[in-house]
Amino acid sequence: MVKSVGEFMQYYVLLIGLLLCCSAFFSGSETAVMALNRYRLQHKALKNNQIQAQRLWRLLAKPERLLSMILIGNTFANIMLSSLCTWVTLETLGSEWIVIMSIAITFVVLIFAEVLPKTLAAHFADSLAYKASGMLEFLFRLCYPIILMMDVLTRSVLGVFGIQM
Repeated sequence: MVKSVGEFMQYYVLLIGLLLCCSAFFSGSETAVMALNRYRLQHKALKNNQIQAQRLWRLLAKPERLLSMILIGNTFANIMLSSLCTWVTLETLGSEWIVIMSIAITFVVLIFAEVLPKTLAAHFADSLAYKASGMLEFLFRLCYPIILMMDVLTRSVLGVFGIQM
């Protein structure tokens, strides 16, 4: 027997919340890591042998690759969130609600997955960056082949315009 969307609604809402949290994590960690005091980070990583600082120091050795990984994660989370909301809206409310849901989810993502996490991360950069370092390193390793492909593609496109990096 095929179950309706309504029977699984709590799972869809949970998944939407999880995707929103993932997007917030990527947005906030990007701001926190980029706002770190590099001199203090270097001192903690190289002189104090602090593991979280060493992780961040390694990740920031090539910031363009770290940013690529963060953008991959954030883009994936936001596209999945939008797709899931669209599908649930179509199945439960109908196509006439798509525009309204798109506007609503845009505001939700902007506030809860972009502005709020970035504002908090800017104020608590050190604390949040160190706490996120383990997950960032794990995701960096997981996405490394994709990051390398993006790096090659980006450099190739820049090369077409005569920009060498």
